[in-house]
Amino acid sequence: MAHSPTPTVGFLMLIASLIVGGAISGSLAQRRFGARGNMAGGYSSVDVDDDLVKEMANFATTALSESSNSEPLALIKIGKAEWQIVAGKNFKLILELDNVRHASEDENLVCEVIVFDQSWTNTRQLRKSNCLPTRVIHSWTKTRELAESNGPNEMTPVVEEVIVETRAPVVGGYSKIDVKHTNVKEIADFATSSISESSNSGPLVLLNIVEAEVQVVAGRNYKLTLELGSAIDGATGSNLVCKVVVFDQSWTSRRHLRESHCLPSTDLVTEIMRAIDGHQELWRVASYLNESREELSKEFPLVSPDGVKLSYTFFAPTSFAFLMQTPQDVGDPLLMDSDFRRSILTRHLSASLISSDDLAKLDLVVMASRSATLTRRSTNEDCNLPPANTENGECEAYIPSWTFKSNSGTCESYVYGGCGQTANLFETEEACQAACDPAVHPLTNLINEAEIKPVAIPLAHDFGTVYVINRVFMDGDEVSEVLRKNPSPGYGFSVYLWKEIH
Repeated sequence: MAHSPTPTVGFLMLIASLIVGGAISGSLAQRRFGARGNMAGGYSSVDVDDDLVKEMANFATTALSESSNSEPLALIKIGKAEWQIVAGKNFKLILELDNVRHASEDENLVCEVIVFDQSWTNTRQLRKSNCLPTRVIHSWTKTRELAESNGPNEMTPVVEEVIVETRAPVVGGYSKIDVKHTNVKEIADFATSSISESSNSGPLVLLNIVEAEVQVVAGRNYKLTLELGSAIDGATGSNLVCKVVVFDQSWTSRRHLRESHCLPSTDLVTEIMRAIDGHQELWRVASYLNESREELSKEFPLVSPDGVKLSYTFFAPTSFAFLMQTPQDVGDPLLMDSDFRRSILTRHLSASLISSDDLAKLDLVVMASRSATLTRRSTNEDCNLPPANTENGECEAYIPSWTFKSNSGTCESYVYGGCGQTANLFETEEACQAACDPAVHPLTNLINEAEIKPVAIPLAHDFGTVYVINRVFMDGDEVSEVLRKNPSPGYGFSVYLWKEIH
């Protein structure tokens, strides 16, 4: 008894014929739009390379990929294309799609779709879709060939229909993909080579694929997080963490690195300690930073959650400053109390990059835990004095004069009352400039009255700057409270120093 083919079997027969005939390779000799035979009502063949056909194919791929029952898909090729004139156009397409989450080509899909397009109303809909895995099609084709070889009386098997339901398409977003996927490894190697070619630090090698995502577009965007290392020595600390986006279009063999952002796989404390290495006057603050490394590195990351590189400024007190502001006959309060140590260190840290020019202009700096005041002082002490000493009462004269304002570094007009004159009072602006000109007597920058050394110590990779200061931002009452809560058997700093030496 003859069996009439179901729609799915008919679909299989069409696909099988395309595979046998090489249609999936896109070699069909088809007509372009405008060719004869495009009559209203019926379907006419159209060139699979036509731009509008490709646009419809990409639309259908996105719609299928975004459907509830489907996984991310990418268009591999257009096997066949037809169109029909209605109140607009229907495009009937045979598409081969790549299931990007599966490495095996057997998991690819072959889909027959119909897309309705009405250009003058900007309406576009996926009206029908019928998809089958290529493994099913190959299996059916082999079964059919076997049946035909056995004779005409053999029954043709009926294959269960697999339909991908679709809904209104949404522009494709990124989806997670297995980092072990063959395509991901290939794309990661490509990104590594591209970054290595443009790197100033020599050739790089791929150490690890941390994370991978894919986006279906007219091809695929791969968003990867990679760990790269030096191909020369692979030294610890020279490794990079790179976030990249690679565009890949398999059917045109196009592939290029669209975005790349690389940062060292390090932390703020490590970078500060590397920067001040060799500055013997800072060994004590370095030891405190190391003790609080874990908390500070978590609290002050080098990269924001959205991938933006962050920069910091650290005002590092000298070891002598710590020596002068902590008692020497008891234990070290910054080692006794980790919360106190963290509090002191964050008072010296600003979550912004402060340049030398900023130090000369700003009046206030926002630190991690509290604000700090910036002032300036002339190296000519006379120029730091008030123009007049009026402690003994107000004078009643009115004498236009000039005085030097160290905070602004300029000479300013001043009305002198006639008594209590200091060395910072001048009859003319020229006399003021001659005595206090910053070009002759440089200004010293101060933060909370602590002197800032003029030489800045930059952190690597523009992560920030370290300035050396001669005072610790803590007071005696705080130190006494820590010592009261943490009684010490004595010896204090001498014991701590012995531990550091040994």
